[in-house]
Amino acid sequence: MNSAMSRINDCTAWTVPLGQELSDFQDYLATSVPCLIEFVRISSFGQRKHLFDYRLDVSRIDHVHAAAIPVAAVTARRALFDTAGLKKDQKVLIHGAAGGVGSFAVQLAKWKGAHVMGTGSSRNQAFLRELGVDEPIDYEKTRFEDVLHDVNVVLDPIGGDTQKRSWKVLKKGGILVSIVAPPSADEAAKHGVRSAFLSAQGGSSLLAELAKLWSIDFGLSAVSVSFTTTYSA
Repeated sequence: MNSAMSRINDCTAWTVPLGQELSDFQDYLATSVPCLIEFVRISSFGQRKHLFDYRLDVSRIDHVHAAAIPVAAVTARRALFDTAGLKKDQKVLIHGAAGGVGSFAVQLAKWKGAHVMGTGSSRNQAFLRELGVDEPIDYEKTRFEDVLHDVNVVLDPIGGDTQKRSWKVLKKGGILVSIVAPPSADEAAKHGVRSAFLSAQGGSSLLAELAKLWSIDFGLSAVSVSFTTTYSA
């Protein structure tokens, strides 16, 4: 693997035993069993520096969609549950709800029992309903701050003007969590709410937890993929 490919955030692969020179890679899978790899670092000499992996049954989806899961799903989970502390029956506004992080956030929030509001373009309104959004908002036709109020949690994967307009929809004590730009502490204090910034990230233990949700509890119903890129060694 060359230096340009020395860091891979999300991928899926079939793996096979490669010989003694790579013996520190443990627990190889059979040639036709899908695995889900969350983060890999390999030196230019082919030596493993860091590896998180978790096997996931992707028999219900193809590798393109499986590869879109790790960072987006883990980021959504950390933002909603670890950072915002989302609880059952609370109201959550998810911006970019048809996107990678947003689509997982919708499904996880619904699993938690929250009331979900989500913004998206006109062409994605049907997809938002498919995901389970209770109140889909077409941002091309409606300003969300004109129709929403008393929201407990806002998840912001967009930033900019969208983030600025989100303060007024929060109820006192609510929280705005951004994964793109640190929210203003001054604005949070001004509106009597909290703010937090969380960079997009993965994590093998959380990925394992999400894999169990996938296969046992409810199953993620949709994976959002915007585009694909082909690499060759």
